[in-house]
Amino acid sequence: MRLFKLGLIGLVVGYVAAACSGTAPTSTSPASAAVQTTSAPGQAAVEQSITVFAAASLTAALTEIGEQFQQQNPGVRVDFNFAASQQLRIQLEQGAVADVFASANTQEMKRA
Repeated sequence: MRLFKLGLIGLVVGYVAAACSGTAPTSTSPASAAVQTTSAPGQAAVEQSITVFAAASLTAALTEIGEQFQQQNPGVRVDFNFAASQQLRIQLEQGAVADVFASANTQEMKRA
């Protein structure tokens, strides 16, 4: 189980890094809609946000990873929604938008 969680965390970090590699979204798909790019005249700063829906059991690990990622990537904010995997899946089915869904079990991941 620990190996599964480590692999899942690695997957999330990889996805977050890939999602932040561009400076602006290139499509209007639900996944890219959560990445907000803003810049005021004369400002070079770009702010992006990545929304992660993750199982409550991953709170400590993903919060730490998110903080490290934000420190290494100024202008990028990682927003978390931690809850039970089933609750998160239902939120997604009802129209919630997330860039990453990290379920605690494969059953909910398959259903999503």
